Amino acid sequence: MIGYVRTFRFLLLIPAAIAVVFASGCTAPYYHHDAIDKEVLQEKYLAIKPVASDDIAIVNVEDFDDDWSELESLEAGKVYFANYINEHLRVKVEKSAVPRLIDAEIRQPRAYRSVTKLLPEVAELTLNIPEDIVFADDGITADYLLVIGNLVFRRMNSAGGGSGYQVPGPPTTISTPQGNVSVPGGPVFVGGGGGSSQWLDLAFDFMIWDVANKKAVSYGSTSTVSNFVFAMTQSNWEAAAGKIANKVLWNSPFQQRSRARY
Repeated sequence: MIGYVRTFRFLLLIPAAIAVVFASGCTAPYYHHDAIDKEVLQEKYLAIKPVASDDIAIVNVEDFDDDWSELESLEAGKVYFANYINEHLRVKVEKSAVPRLIDAEIRQPRAYRSVTKLLPEVAELTLNIPEDIVFADDGITADYLLVIGNLVFRRMNSAGGGSGYQVPGPPTTISTPQGNVSVPGGPVFVGGGGGSSQWLDLAFDFMIWDVANKKAVSYGSTSTVSNFVFAMTQSNWEAAAGKIANKVLWNSPFQQRSRARY
């Protein structure tokens, strides 16, 4: 077990500990955060469920093949991105949510609770959360659980520039092990004139679950972006993947610096 001597305590769950199913048709970023006193969080534990390769979809396969020729397959790419996301998620959470991070394995839960939250425009996200969160070895119980799912990489582009602006784009339907799901449409640039812009978009859903009170205290559907001018590169993929914690924590009670876009 590895401990980082900080005040807020975090636990890392093994991938099999939580089964996650997200279904989101929200066409614009959406966030909900309950009001929680940061002083109350000082002695709490937040468990992070690692992202698995099955949680990731890649729509722009041609870009992936061009940028990641050294990887054997699309599945190998999903494994790489899952590992990259988990590593950077831990680092960002440790820096930005006043945590002390502790690694621990979770015992196989005996039962799950299915949790669904409705989002605007008749969309929803659903996850299955273990009813009994007891950690092996020292019996530590998590106070909060963070789950991130339904991650979708896709290329976005816009025609025009100048004084234009972004509006939500249409939702995208993808196939996952849980069936077809609709994910939020990325921003589309309208208005203005001349020029164009391109970016890599990584859409995802998240939820932070209050174990004791059995409710979601923070959840949402959003995306990260990485812009490019001429051609997408590996750095764009990694930049988008590395920003997930920023969006999850931003302006939430779990963020160290209120309203700061770190």
